[in-house]
Amino acid sequence: MDSHAEVVELLDSSSDDDGGDHVDRRVRTTTSGVTKRGNLGRYKTGKRMVSRVGMTTGGRNNNSAKKVKTSSNMATVIREIDGELRKNKQARDEEQQRKGREQQRIAKKEMERHKENFINHYKCQITKALSHDYVSASDGFNYDRDGFLKYVHDDRFNHRANVLSPMTGKPINREFARNTIWNDHVRDMVYSGQYQHDLIDEYKEKDKEIQFRNDLRLADSGDAEAALKVGDIYRCAIMQC
Repeated sequence: MDSHAEVVELLDSSSDDDGGDHVDRRVRTTTSGVTKRGNLGRYKTGKRMVSRVGMTTGGRNNNSAKKVKTSSNMATVIREIDGELRKNKQARDEEQQRKGREQQRIAKKEMERHKENFINHYKCQITKALSHDYVSASDGFNYDRDGFLKYVHDDRFNHRANVLSPMTGKPINREFARNTIWNDHVRDMVYSGQYQHDLIDEYKEKDKEIQFRNDLRLADSGDAEAALKVGDIYRCAIMQC
């Protein structure tokens, strides 16, 4: 037996007046040969009495073990809480990303729909392209000027006072009025950068051709700035820049 261990002995046992067992308070404790007194509880286990006063050295060890166990349990709980918080944050982030992707998909779909509506609305039904010079005919629709003139002077209508509308099929006259509002609106939409479409690319290419013809005409009339522009265009064409 360890010399530092403390032994608790029950010295005497008798009965109370009520018939219950009790333990005499005299206790012999031995720690390195020294006798002490201790206080005993009254826990009954059958006919045996068990002390609730722990041994001095063992009690301290038990308390230390309990503290270590409690600290370990708290660390485990903290780790579990931290793990749950991380999972919740990850779930929220994933939900936000999903909503973001859904909103982008809806916005892209809406943009595509708006683009198709824009193209279909402003596309000339004769040339099937966006026009730089819209005219309004007597049928209430807008057409490309060159396309409309070519259409109304087609050989099919040579012997008719009126021509048939390309949209309604009903007779219309050959008169028209320029629609500058449509011209400006289409140009603004094309160069806004909001849409990508083959007809928009064709519009830009034709716009360059129109601008070049205008600059060439101005250069022939003595405009120095227009002449520089034409010279730059020719130089780029030769150098393939």
